[in-house]
Amino acid sequence: VKSHSVRIVLIQSPAGFQQDLERVGDFESGMISTASDIKGIAGPRILVDFVTSTITALNASDETVHTAPLPKNAEEISAAIATAVSRL
Repeated sequence: VKSHSVRIVLIQSPAGFQQDLERVGDFESGMISTASDIKGIAGPRILVDFVTSTITALNASDETVHTAPLPKNAEEISAAIATAVSRL
């Protein structure tokens, strides 16, 4: 799976977090989006869920292939997202 085809979805993230993540992470612009829930989101994706404090990788078949606890800061979250992407 090419990383640019993976969507990173921030669920109920704190204000400004998306900008922090884009600054510290090695992600292409347009990969990261925000949502209030996961309904209607398809394809390979990484869910960064601030409600459940988890990072979950889902493949194109909607199968969970990786789950990890959500770290506390943007740099650690960026690394955790990169790990999740590598599992797809």
